[in-house]
Amino acid sequence: MTDKSIPESMGPMCLEPLSFPNLEDICRRLDHFYLSSGIEQKIMPSQMLHGALATIRKNVRMHNPDWMSQAANSLREILYDFDQRAKVKRKKGLENFGSAYDINQALQEIGNYYRFFEDITHHNFERASTSHLIGGSKVKPVEITPEVFENLVYNFVVIFNKVLKQQLDIHNEIDSIVQTQPQRKHVSEIKSIININLDAKRYFFSLIDETWVDFLWENSFLNSLKELEDQVQLSSLSIELNYLLRIVGQVPDKIAKIILNDSVATTNENLNPEVIYCFIRLTEKLPHKLQQNIIRKIAKQEWVRLISNSGFLGFEFQAIFDSLVTEDDYESVLILARELLSVNPDSFDINDQNYQYRFNPFYVDYLEYTKVFQYLLEIDSKYLEQAFDLVLGIMTNIVSLGKSSPENSVFSHKEPFMLLGIDFFTVQPLLGQHFTQRENIRELAATLKVLGERLIEKYAGGLTQTKEIYHNQLSKLPDSLTMWRLRLYLLSVNPEYFREFLQQSLSRIFDLEMSEKFITELIFGAEYKKALKVSFPLMDQKFQRQYIKQTLDIISSDHIVTNKNKFLREQVWEILSCICGHISSSDRKLVYQLLGKECDPTFEPKPAPPSIQVDYIVPRGPISSEELSRIPVVNIVEKLKTDWSSTNLDQDMYNENFLNPINSEGVGNMLEGDIQKRPNEYLKNAELFFSKQNLSEQYTYSFLQGVYKIVELNIETINDDNFINLLSLFKSISKSWTKEDVSNKPSINTLDNNDDFNWQYVHYMIAKILDIFLMNFNDAFLNLKIFREDIIDLLRHLLEYPNPSEEDELLVSTKFEEYPSERNTYLVSNPSVLAINSVRGCALDVITKLILREYKPNQAFQASAQSTIPSDIKEILSHAIANEKTRAIFFQFGRHLPFFFFHDQQWLLKILSKVFPTFTNKKHLALAAWEGYLYNSVYEEIFFNTLFQDLYLKGLDYSPDDDPDREFLIDPREGIANHIAIAFIYFFDKFNFGSELFTLFWHNDKGNKLAFVDFIGRGIISRGDGKIKQFIQENPDCKKRFMELWDFVLENEEALDLFKVMGSWINLSTGIFDLSWLIIRARNTLSKSGAILNWGFGLEQSIEVFAKLNPEETIKILRLYLLEGKIRSAKPGYSFFDIRQFYEVFDILYSNPITRIETQNLISKLIEEGGSSCWELKEILQE
Repeated sequence: MTDKSIPESMGPMCLEPLSFPNLEDICRRLDHFYLSSGIEQKIMPSQMLHGALATIRKNVRMHNPDWMSQAANSLREILYDFDQRAKVKRKKGLENFGSAYDINQALQEIGNYYRFFEDITHHNFERASTSHLIGGSKVKPVEITPEVFENLVYNFVVIFNKVLKQQLDIHNEIDSIVQTQPQRKHVSEIKSIININLDAKRYFFSLIDETWVDFLWENSFLNSLKELEDQVQLSSLSIELNYLLRIVGQVPDKIAKIILNDSVATTNENLNPEVIYCFIRLTEKLPHKLQQNIIRKIAKQEWVRLISNSGFLGFEFQAIFDSLVTEDDYESVLILARELLSVNPDSFDINDQNYQYRFNPFYVDYLEYTKVFQYLLEIDSKYLEQAFDLVLGIMTNIVSLGKSSPENSVFSHKEPFMLLGIDFFTVQPLLGQHFTQRENIRELAATLKVLGERLIEKYAGGLTQTKEIYHNQLSKLPDSLTMWRLRLYLLSVNPEYFREFLQQSLSRIFDLEMSEKFITELIFGAEYKKALKVSFPLMDQKFQRQYIKQTLDIISSDHIVTNKNKFLREQVWEILSCICGHISSSDRKLVYQLLGKECDPTFEPKPAPPSIQVDYIVPRGPISSEELSRIPVVNIVEKLKTDWSSTNLDQDMYNENFLNPINSEGVGNMLEGDIQKRPNEYLKNAELFFSKQNLSEQYTYSFLQGVYKIVELNIETINDDNFINLLSLFKSISKSWTKEDVSNKPSINTLDNNDDFNWQYVHYMIAKILDIFLMNFNDAFLNLKIFREDIIDLLRHLLEYPNPSEEDELLVSTKFEEYPSERNTYLVSNPSVLAINSVRGCALDVITKLILREYKPNQAFQASAQSTIPSDIKEILSHAIANEKTRAIFFQFGRHLPFFFFHDQQWLLKILSKVFPTFTNKKHLALAAWEGYLYNSVYEEIFFNTLFQDLYLKGLDYSPDDDPDREFLIDPREGIANHIAIAFIYFFDKFNFGSELFTLFWHNDKGNKLAFVDFIGRGIISRGDGKIKQFIQENPDCKKRFMELWDFVLENEEALDLFKVMGSWINLSTGIFDLSWLIIRARNTLSKSGAILNWGFGLEQSIEVFAKLNPEETIKILRLYLLEGKIRSAKPGYSFFDIRQFYEVFDILYSNPITRIETQNLISKLIEEGGSSCWELKEILQE
């Protein structure tokens, strides 16, 4: 007997009363979900689910009137911990579990069920009856019958089955799908699985073979090929298109059928450039018989134009052309060539001043890689007319892009390109790499020439056919300069048959309305003259006499005779020279009388202007180096003043060879080399190399440059005797110079008409010679004390020389400027650039070398109690800084501050206020000095000096904004951060968190903290020279400072960028950090950096050690670093990392029972979001 009040079980999958074929798998994943969420339960959720289903059974509930509330309570308990007691809520739980379901949708659906079961649990059937889950509402509630409740429980379990699927489960389901033949009844099921996420689709398409293609096409799996997508850049292809590329070799017929289908997105109205690009790639892989119809579709729908704005390069067409030529399908070659060479009507910008260099009228830039011109040139003779007409039509379209010529031009069209340097009689197609896009047009013109040659030669034996070629082809060449020159050449290929047309063309210069400009246009280049030279002997005598007479009439005109058009006169002479053998002796005399020279029968026309040459200009001297070495130095100097003076040489510096001119620079280079061969002879005569009135500064400079190389290569060459001569030269130069020289007009002997510029270089070389001399000084060869007074006088002079000047540091007048991309504007170069390239800047370096040569610093390198800088040098330096007005020299003073401090602390502190002036109008100078000082390392005695502590406090407020028009060698904010970082670590016993400077620094708002933290990591912890490791061994208490600082940053800062630079802090090699402690800080740092480290090498090198010591923290680190940092934070398509370097780490973690579940969850999530790059991690789970 049955209870008729209990409804029958629902659905074919519901047993008595409810059952699921995969219930155990659902229960397994449910327990897995709880374990992943960190919830500890005495009763697992699978047991609660079984209990609820058991309560619903008919034979149980018939004796239990409260069965529905009890079952609802068990089901609610599955979710209860996520809503009430546990720290991990539902969303976090699903994320940790690695659910491949849309988590937000899952939360909404599960929440609806939770609220329904909670109402039933508390017997609130009235509110439960309005739930939309059962189709109820407040207006129309639904009675909750056993049947309704059973249905709801069934749907609840189905939802959980979907929500608790990991990517690994989806992969397993896809594996099962592809093992059987596709059937239409499975379409919905397959789509629901592979459309869960991108990886599911990618994995599915990676497994299936060519046998699936019909099923996919017929059941809309390839519908993306039909969808509009006009903003695609051709960087990568869709999953579906990559699948087609993979199988095209197995099913070419089916691929061709897809390409030819009218519904695909290859039209102007329905465009997806990615589809067109892939179809072109597919076409190159198809057999010839399938390519033909596709090529016609390419041309009909204008594919090249449609994808021209998507980065299409056209390389794929070469393989298609190869296939067509192999099959002798020249008709298709012409169709494809026409499409590939279609002209872009918007390609010419009349306002572009450089159009002649970069103008490309085609939709494809790199035509040379398609070999389209090569295949046109090799076209079968049968198709010559069609090929010529095709190229002619393209050239006509290009010419038409230019504007119509003005009235003062002989031609109808002004060409939008310039091919002035070619000669159609000699030019040949390049058939190789093009260096500019302009060469696409040159190649087209050369192709037109060769096709015209072939066409004329094809019918060379028939006069009638040859004339037809003229009327049908040659006469249709556009009326423009380049095409006029091409026409002249082509007529000259068969001058006998084209004689009539050549006469007409050659006589065009005699038209009554022709102006001189018209004539010069017609005879421009070599083609007119070469055509004349080839054809003139074939002309009848009447034409010859008439042509010569009319040409002489041109040069007989008053305008020409009076030399007002030298170019035309020269051109007419060249014309007459081309026909010189046919000119009578009387007419030759007239030519000489009018033009001043006879016609030249050996003359050969050349293109004008000459072809562009690309090479280095290497100046040379008037004689060889060997000849120079045989001339006594005294005589050389006389030559430099007379025959080889820059005035004489530079007047005609390009007379023989533009790239290898004879000029004063070449003489100077030759002189430098000769000095090294016989230095003693030159040094003996050093004083001769200066004469302000008679010798060019260029040669004085060259002599000094040669001396510098001598000292650099072999200091022993310099002895007391020849150094005296050198110093005498220096003194003569310094004594002859006055401040008025700067404003004087340029000397006639100067190299580049800039007197101050050249003397600046001479003085700079004096400073450089003194600098390298003192650097390499050897007491065995020289007695420095003998020359000290002269050197001091020279230094006084050099430190007063007006280089650099204030104008050198103004953006409007500087010669030193940079263009930093981040600023997008020009800036004056940083002061160190000008300092090291200036006279005074180099002189300061010389002074430090002199101090080092004369006086030895204390062994401990501590600040000297007594002065080791002599008074005359201090007087020079004090005077220099008091009168200095440039950033460059203030920078140099700042850079040398530690040197001066340790040689004379008392004096240095006395002038410190002059090095760092406080006047508002000198703030830029103080900033430059501060920048120079910050470029040094940190010295304890200086750092803790009271005056320098004040400077550091003031320096906290400096930023590049205080001097915005220049570049900085080191950002003052970064520089002070580096100094404070060094002091904070290496002077840890004196400088700490409570120090005034550190406190103010940390709370300063100018961005110093990031530089500080970054320097601690890169400049100290992970520095490769091992200095910190040695310091820690000697000062083990320093370890505590690093750890306190790391915790301080974690506790007090929130800025993501600050923590991103802390990747360099994670380092095991230095032994600074306790490993267990480091693992926790690494994870905390990743949590606060948005999981991104600017430098992750240290973590990647340490992660395997982490996994062995603390697997639970390591799996958290991996989730942050790989999932959040490498995948989720990357731009689409830019998550570059190699998962294989983490393979062993995952293996360790998966082998550990404690982290096994979390490792599986993470691997699944990495596969879902990281795609194919992470698939090999599945091998770990299989093992």
